[in-house]
Amino acid sequence: MLNKIHIKKIHWNVQTACNMPCGFCYLWRKPQTFRLSTKVAKELLQQTADCNVEWFVFGGGDPLLREDFLELLDFAHNLGLKVDLQTNAILLDNFDVEAILTRVHRIGLSLDGEDEITHDTIRNYSGHFKIILRTLSLCEQYLVPTTIRTVVCYQNLGRLSKLSAVLNDYSCIEKWSLRQFAPLGRGKLLQDRYQISDAEFMSEVQRIAEFNQSLNLKFPIVSVSISEMTNCYCLISEDGQMYGHPSEGEYRSVGIFPQESLATLISKLNIDLLQRENRDLKVNLT
Repeated sequence: MLNKIHIKKIHWNVQTACNMPCGFCYLWRKPQTFRLSTKVAKELLQQTADCNVEWFVFGGGDPLLREDFLELLDFAHNLGLKVDLQTNAILLDNFDVEAILTRVHRIGLSLDGEDEITHDTIRNYSGHFKIILRTLSLCEQYLVPTTIRTVVCYQNLGRLSKLSAVLNDYSCIEKWSLRQFAPLGRGKLLQDRYQISDAEFMSEVQRIAEFNQSLNLKFPIVSVSISEMTNCYCLISEDGQMYGHPSEGEYRSVGIFPQESLATLISKLNIDLLQRENRDLKVNLT
């Protein structure tokens, strides 16, 4: 029974399509051949609610590229699911911003440098740093709790500490997550550009912690190493494949939704509930 597994969150990669060319992306950029229809996606949301899963994550690629996103978001909202939207925010202004930000319970945004040049260079998208700051202002306006995720990699070592001062202007931020680069998907193909050792990651984390000790930050800073990502996720691809955390750069499916129910698929995953709980309870670095 799923209820005995205590799964708190389902993460659906709505599609692999994205309007950003990030070199360290954890998804394979394969031509889109199939994705869950609106009807099947709603069934996924319904089964998530029926199984008493608390959180549903719309991830990607970028969810805002899907033409029925607002319809699916509204459906999830009406089911009472807590929605976590992970987006690059490029297309946000093309939507009814209020309709989105009043229906999500958390938004995840990425910043990978303490200044515009560092972030935009890593993301290969000019002006994206400003887009994220603009989105943070909107989250502030609509009181949406926001998580900032930073991929710590070779290209931004030593250029992250001052980002906290930028983020501290926004009371909507509930956490700054420092995540070690993991060679997955496209990132595996280009890992020589981004990969750092465990020691380099921990050294950077320590540098950031020391820099921020004297600051009165409004949010915690939490580190997530590669080892702490293992067996901590329930991932569903755009075509309904169910995965745990990728191993050795490969996503290994345990089955396909809706050929099998969500409860059945989750029961096949090797979820380390203790590690997930320990991660969620990690203390502030500062």
